[in-house]
Amino acid sequence: MRDGAPARATGGRILFLATEDWYFAGHRLGLARAALDAGYDVSVATRVRAHARVIGDAGVRLLTLEWARRSLNPLRLFHEAQAIRDFVDSEKPSIIHCVSLRTIVAACLGLRRLPRQRAVFAFTGLGYLFVGRAVWKRLARRAIGRLIGDAAGRHDVVLLFENDDDRARIVSLAGRADIAAETNPGSGVDMQRFAILPATGNDAPVFAFAGRMLRIKGVGELIAASRELTARGVAHEVVLAGGIDPDNRSGIGERELVAMMFGAPVRWLGPVDDIRGVWARADVCVAPSHGGEGVPLSLVEAAACGRALIASDVAGCRDVVIGGETGVLVAPGDAAALADAMQRFAGDEAERVAMGRRAAALVREKFSRETVNARTLALYRRMLGGNAGGSA
Repeated sequence: MRDGAPARATGGRILFLATEDWYFAGHRLGLARAALDAGYDVSVATRVRAHARVIGDAGVRLLTLEWARRSLNPLRLFHEAQAIRDFVDSEKPSIIHCVSLRTIVAACLGLRRLPRQRAVFAFTGLGYLFVGRAVWKRLARRAIGRLIGDAAGRHDVVLLFENDDDRARIVSLAGRADIAAETNPGSGVDMQRFAILPATGNDAPVFAFAGRMLRIKGVGELIAASRELTARGVAHEVVLAGGIDPDNRSGIGERELVAMMFGAPVRWLGPVDDIRGVWARADVCVAPSHGGEGVPLSLVEAAACGRALIASDVAGCRDVVIGGETGVLVAPGDAAALADAMQRFAGDEAERVAMGRRAAALVREKFSRETVNARTLALYRRMLGGNAGGSA
């Protein structure tokens, strides 16, 4: 918990709810800085690990909340909901900005017995619960829809999505025709940091994946596709950049990952401090997700660097990967189709360079951080122009 009273700000108070400090630092700190520059007081309730300093140095106040992302135990959710009630009572935020499905569900529970409050429910993708047809997942989705619909009836809630597919799905589950919903493509990319990079000049093409080592991200299919390319005699290398996530139910452990890679031309770099170094060495970005994405930041950043893209034909990915223009789309979970796409790029440097240039142009037109943040700040202004509760 923080010490002292909330600072006075001219624009109001924004309270972010984010499960992990590393995620907030990597995906929402740019928005937090933009809100601070616009005169808001900004705080974030998150699990604090290794990124407290970078968040604090930006001027964002840290509130400690030990989220349990992996747990589906209702008692954990109610503990998080109670913590949110306490933070709302002490912070008196003008707007609560939830980042991810877990924080949205907890906020729906936490706001039930509180006065009318403004809140942004920002879906960064629908994740594990929305991939697959298991009965328990379908029941969980319906329950989440009811929670969101109930919260929207009690409070001034705006649902914020990264792609239109997720928007349609959640609005339908919420069962409210009057629910406010908008689309804004992700966290955006810093165009000054992610400039177009020169061609690599690699003798054999390098395909790179950037993200957590999760089954749902298609890591297994990418390794299998690499083995298939080797069997076909296609020279190449695959690089995996990202950490292990033991709190994710789809996580791959380190020992399992090493076993999966054995004998394949695949290297795991672990967590990478500056992903630009990966895109400087890679020829193609690969994102073989099973689904549940918002707009994958790895695709957007790689595209900004002028790299061609291969991704699964799922919501969010197809917002960046325009088949035949900026990259190639393949069926999710299909390692053979993924190998075909990789082989296509391996044999045609001119095509991958041309697609990379078109990908960079698309990102600069639609996915810049400046544009994305401006839309969110405009949303804040519209919400604060209403008659809802919270302090301004």
